[in-house]
Amino acid sequence: MLAGGYVRYMAPELIEDSSVPATTHSDTYSFAMLILECITERVPFSNIRRDTQVIHAKTTKKQFPLRPEGPEWDNHAPEGLWELMMRCWAVRPDERPTMGHVHSFFLHRA
Repeated sequence: MLAGGYVRYMAPELIEDSSVPATTHSDTYSFAMLILECITERVPFSNIRRDTQVIHAKTTKKQFPLRPEGPEWDNHAPEGLWELMMRCWAVRPDERPTMGHVHSFFLHRA
């Protein structure tokens, strides 16, 4: 992991305002980043070298990580999982699913 690489997992609202406390909404955002790393075996925003550029992409440009392409992606994560991850990365924290919803998603896929 790169030094200071934690910003790659951190919800944008926590980066933008240091007085904003971590919440279950920000945890949901981070959890989806962990799912991405588990599937791709790369840190989130692996196409961006510097953490400062990741911060800019997340806070100013409101960008999401790139979706991996290729047959190996299709084998590891179906469309529904990517859609869930995108919902977990919603810019507005209150639009992110609850962890109960995320848990339910995985229970129904087992």
